[in-house]
Amino acid sequence: MPDQIGQLVTFTPQIAIDTYGSEIEVSDFIDVSGVSEIVQSIDSEDYDVGIFSFGDLELVGRNKNGYFNAPTDSRSIFSFGRDLCKVRVDFREFNITRNSNHEVTATTITDSITFLGVINEEATRISPVDGTIIFRVLSSDSVLRKTKISEGQIPNGITAENAIKSILNVDKIKSVLTYSAGNINVDTDFTIDDGTFFDNLSAFDGLKELLIASNSILFIDDTLTIFVKSRAANGALSTIYLYGPSDIYGDRENIIRIDAYNTGEHRMFNSVKIGDFESNDSGSITEFGLRQKAFEFTAVTNTSTLGTIANAILSEFVVPKIEMEVTVRTSLAKDWELLQPVSVNYPLRFKPPSGDFLPIVGQTKYNVDTDQPYPESYGSLEISPNIKFKIIEIRHDPSTFESVIKIRQDGTAYGTGWWA
Repeated sequence: MPDQIGQLVTFTPQIAIDTYGSEIEVSDFIDVSGVSEIVQSIDSEDYDVGIFSFGDLELVGRNKNGYFNAPTDSRSIFSFGRDLCKVRVDFREFNITRNSNHEVTATTITDSITFLGVINEEATRISPVDGTIIFRVLSSDSVLRKTKISEGQIPNGITAENAIKSILNVDKIKSVLTYSAGNINVDTDFTIDDGTFFDNLSAFDGLKELLIASNSILFIDDTLTIFVKSRAANGALSTIYLYGPSDIYGDRENIIRIDAYNTGEHRMFNSVKIGDFESNDSGSITEFGLRQKAFEFTAVTNTSTLGTIANAILSEFVVPKIEMEVTVRTSLAKDWELLQPVSVNYPLRFKPPSGDFLPIVGQTKYNVDTDQPYPESYGSLEISPNIKFKIIEIRHDPSTFESVIKIRQDGTAYGTGWWA
């Protein structure tokens, strides 16, 4: 895979397992075709919103020598047990520099962590026939599913933001993830009327309710730090520039393909109903017909608060925003994050109407100069680089070293979602 003159860049996934303090690299014992896609997503399910998913991973190991057996087998690398053993998946980049005689003059290796998780022993399966073992590795943030909100932890009168902080600020979660109150900033704050709604829920279920109602999202960065923020593009991250075929500067082309391009109407709602309360946009209903999204959130009983919540969700999704999936090399996408801003430059292609001569604009006149006619444009899709997108899903495929990002146009109201 040529990167630039004099260099060759290749990638291979490296799998490491931490068996309670001693890290062991096991890449040679993992079937690369058995490493499932690594997925991060928020609001990426078609026709739905308010869903954030964990990027669980499946690994198929070669186990003919009992290497991955339980610790009762003396041949096993596991000293105490497999459950909750930490797993790290790196994409390892080899940069090989050659001179003009194609002789290797230097080699550098760069590791980029793509996935951090823990083994879920209850899902482990061994096949003695073909000598393989299947591990289900839960992402590190899956600790939220295994943590319970205690009775009285969320009192009446607490704000949504402080309730999220209360759920996250517990030892079980902080033993795996990094929590800081300053990183928790909801889009729409409100007061909870009935805190008993959260009693004995998992932290995941409680957070999901609060995130939907506060029009916010939760994500974990590559340092395992928790963030809660609005759905707006993260301006603190650098903008990703993507270029399609026929880019004016050919060496910038980095898009492999674009799929599932759409206007975003499938994720557009013009009526939001919470219990018996409804907020709607009559103009949008007239134009598109009724598109209603219903929620149940019994922790809030105050009608004015319900109106605030419904109006915030409605304003986020009442306008259709362009969405698409863009496939690139994993070497390019390995460090990208959810909500990172994206610019896509995907121009139409041009060719002369006949012969090989391609005229220059300014040297020909429309419908006058027959010797220098305007070129013909072709291609089914043109995407302006002035549209501001944000990432709502990332999928890394270790078997192909390709990554797919699902992006959505930023902004809420009509006329927004463009670079200034």
